[in-house]
Amino acid sequence: MPNTYYVRKTGSDAAAGTSAGAAWLTIDKAANTVAAGDTVYIGAGTYRELVTMDTSGSAGNIISFIADVGGSQTGDTGLVIISAHSSNVAVPARDYCLQFQDKDFISWQRVIFYGGNKECVVGNTVSNLAYEGVTFETCVFVSTALPNQSYNAVTFNLNTGATPATTGLTFKKCKFVNSGLLLQFDHDATAARNFKSVVENCRFTGTMKSSYNDCLVIQRITNNTFKSGGFSVNNCYFTQASFGVQVFEPDSTTYPVAIRNCTFNMCATGIERWFGTADAVTSDYNRFSACNTARSGVTAGGNDVTGGEYVLLGGLVDHALYEVFGWSPYLPDEPIVGNGLINNGTVSGMPTEDMYGRLRPMGNGSHDVGPVESRGRGSRSSTWAADSSTYSMAFTSIGYHEMMIPIDASSTTVTVKAYKSATYAGTAPKLEVLIGSTSQGTDSMSVGTEVEETLSVNFTPSAAGWARVRLWSYATAGTVYFDSAAVT
Repeated sequence: MPNTYYVRKTGSDAAAGTSAGAAWLTIDKAANTVAAGDTVYIGAGTYRELVTMDTSGSAGNIISFIADVGGSQTGDTGLVIISAHSSNVAVPARDYCLQFQDKDFISWQRVIFYGGNKECVVGNTVSNLAYEGVTFETCVFVSTALPNQSYNAVTFNLNTGATPATTGLTFKKCKFVNSGLLLQFDHDATAARNFKSVVENCRFTGTMKSSYNDCLVIQRITNNTFKSGGFSVNNCYFTQASFGVQVFEPDSTTYPVAIRNCTFNMCATGIERWFGTADAVTSDYNRFSACNTARSGVTAGGNDVTGGEYVLLGGLVDHALYEVFGWSPYLPDEPIVGNGLINNGTVSGMPTEDMYGRLRPMGNGSHDVGPVESRGRGSRSSTWAADSSTYSMAFTSIGYHEMMIPIDASSTTVTVKAYKSATYAGTAPKLEVLIGSTSQGTDSMSVGTEVEETLSVNFTPSAAGWARVRLWSYATAGTVYFDSAAVT
């Protein structure tokens, strides 16, 4: 039977590690102990250590390392950071935070990897490995290596690897800060390789300080008769870099490097194919703004867009909190509706959720490029208002508005009045109440257009705190109005 282990800043490596009260002190202790199928919950805090992966999972038996930022398993609430620094003001004391060598079927979730004299995370393969079933999700990688050193935040060397039976090395909803991701591979002498590697819903921020400042590099190290590839880059954001995506000597047109639904902002070159075979790198539905060169050595896709502005807001490391609690003290990285990205996406390679776990599509009923799905926002309107008020909130596209309300541990009812214009089309608007990321109930409009309806949700919180009232519009045409929200 798989085991569940716990790591906390109050723990001891001499403990059993099998409960929050008998937690281990170091993550490396867990990494040295786990077997296929095991799960490790990591309590909040900064862990100043080098973690070395010693064991692989197996297909259907993933080894999971989960930052318990909500505290539901360990009792410790907050961010989980693995740091290569001995203190907040010291230079890195270790080369890496996580050393990942020749191991398959392992998942890391919600962890911030901070610093290193070299990479934050490294996978220097001794044998030939595609890192099958290895996934990083909702993680942040912050490089603190000297800016003129040739180190990325994350490096994985696949050698010739092997085509995975399931999934290859995958990064989802991750952020790379001050440097990027390097994926290296060799060609196989006997067969073409499809690495099935995916990078999606990720944000890359460079520094523009050195010649090694590239966001995502996919690099062939040695050549051979047969060709390898199979790297998919979907719905990512690249900014402040020499190259957003640079692919060095690719030559597989059967398994190309496919780049879709991404945005490139303030890059010297958005996408570059450096040598290699034409059409071994494909681009489509990508947006390039404030880049000196959009593409080099890569044929423009029929739906690529060049020019214009693209604005991102908010903090760099808030999405682990957002995913668990459903809100963040920072502004989310949301693009502004109407920025030209709407209607510029494709369902080909499109993740079903964005970086914050929200379902796609949202903005105007279409698919957006980049890691965060745009959403419509309400505006003040005097066209319809309830209870003799002057104004209401009006939505003319798909989106939502949220309000925070204080609650205690007793029965609570939230109401709001809603009204659809004569031309409204789309799914019925609704009222939803959430505590953290858990819905407490919804109520959708059931009447036709131009009829006022009161929506109501009743719930009983288990403890005092805060809840979010969310007003949903699904308008693909026309307008929905909300007014007279109340809490009793």
